Formats: sequence, C-alpha cells, structure tokens
Amino acid sequence: MPQKDEPNAVQPLMEVSRIFQASCDQVYDAWLDPRSLGRWLFATPQGEMVRVETEPRPGGKLVIVEKRGETLAEHFGIYLELDRPRKLVFSFSTDRESEPTIVTVLFEAVPEGCKMTVSHPIAPKWANFKDRAQAGWSMILENLSGVLATGRELISSRFFDFPRELVFEAWKDPDHIIHWWGPNGFTNTFEEFDFRIGGHWRFVMHGPNGANFQNHIIFTDILEPEKIEFDHVSLPYFQVMVNFEESNGKTKVTFRQTFKTLEECQRLRSIAVPANEQNFDRLNAELTKMT
Repeated sequence: MPQKDEPNAVQPLMEVSRIFQASCDQVYDAWLDPRSLGRWLFATPQGEMVRVETEPRPGGKLVIVEKRGETLAEHFGIYLELDRPRKLVFSFSTDRESEPTIVTVLFEAVPEGCKMTVSHPIAPKWANFKDRAQAGWSMILENLSGVLATGRELISSRFFDFPRELVFEAWKDPDHIIHWWGPNGFTNTFEEFDFRIGGHWRFVMHGPNGANFQNHIIFTDILEPEKIEFDHVSLPYFQVMVNFEESNGKTKVTFRQTFKTLEECQRLRSIAVPANEQNFDRLNAELTKMT
C-alpha cells in the first residue's frame, strides 16, 4: 500500500491557464457532462475511454478510466465545491489508496471568451514530476479547446513547393508578410510587428474600395519552423493556429481559424473561406519571388 504523505509536508503548486473562445458557462459545463468529459479529461490520443462517471454536486463522485494499451489508467475524484460558472473544486487521485490532492479550477470572463486556470498541488513524493504534471494538464486543456471549438472552426490547408524554413520565413519576416497578407486587392500598413510569444502585431488593411480595417493580433505560441498561434483581439475575435509540415521538400500549411461562437463562424464563413484561399495564393507568389 502506498504511504501517505506527511500532513505538514509542503506541496508544490502546479498552475496552468488558457483562454477559450467560449462563454464561461460553456467551459464550465464541459467539466460536468460525461459525454464531453470522456473526450478531453485525462484522454490520450491512443487511449480508449472505457468508463466515465460524474455526479456534479458536492460529495458526488468523478471516475474516469481509459485503456492505454494493456493498462487501465484510473482517475478518481470527489466534487467539493461547484460555483457555476466561476469555480470548481474536486479531489483527485489515481488509485483509491493514496491520499488525494485538491484541484481548483477558476473561470474568468475576458473579452476573448473565458480564461480558465487550473491549480493542482502536487503530492511531495511526486514533486520531481511537477513539470510532467504541468505538461499533462496543458495537453488536457488543449483537448478541451478542441472539444469546445467543434463547429466554430474553419480549416484551410495547402501544399507549397518550397522548403519549410522558407515558408516559415515568409510568415515571420514583416518585409515579406506585408506583401501577401490578406485577400486579393488588399494592401497593408504595419504599425507594429513583434514576432515573439506575447508580441503584438498592429496593422491597417486597405481594401480595394478604399475602406480601412484596423487589426490587432497577439502572438500566443511560436515553435519555429513548426507552428504559429495568435489571437486576433480586434473585432471579429478569433484564434489562429498555423502548422507547417515538411514532406519531401514541400511544405503543408494548415490554417485553423476558431471563432468565439458558432453563429459568428457561420456568419463569416462565406467571407473567410475564399479569403483564406486567396491568402494562400498570395503567399505562393511571394515564395516564388523569394527563391
């Protein structure tokens, strides 16, 4: 039987946050619906979810069991506090014998949607695995983002006959992206282009009819030459993930655009889909000039 931790032992705190383009009610409810939970909470790409039980009330149980190869990964909890859509607290353990830890989830409405923060004290005997636990929770939040985005995404992809490093350069260098960003007939005036995580990109798009469109983007993740993520924080709000995959000297670019609501996505679909394809056309022309 595993030994229980000393009651006065210091528990390292793991904390991870993410902003979702959804209301706090929607994000909160994703924690309570067993059909939703089985798709993202403690779910792994190769695993098979075999049991999800949830009783979302103080004292109610939470059980999630996933088959991973020949092993059953079991997760047990008891709901301790439910304050929809602001706070959720539950105990957590991976077996019924060890002392559980307490997971606290906070939900905060922000202009982009809902900011969710998960705080999880790590049992002292597992303190050396704090980074691994943080990575695990980050993956869980990524899973949740995918579930919440269902129906709110527009995805465009194309193969470019250029190496990945060159394609990525066309995105990161303002002297290149200024020439191809936007639909046909548009030009840009860049006010700021700070290509780093947390950096801002402010620019004006000039339409062919003389209209001007102010844009403000914040880069949220960059992994060169594999991935760029950013939030479009001026209206209309949306999040973008761009993936760059190398294949036999060519590069597949996948542009994933997630809107705040299903209604917003449907309203803008007829504009955004052809605009994104025209964007790819212009990118290809710029890449040709770069070689």
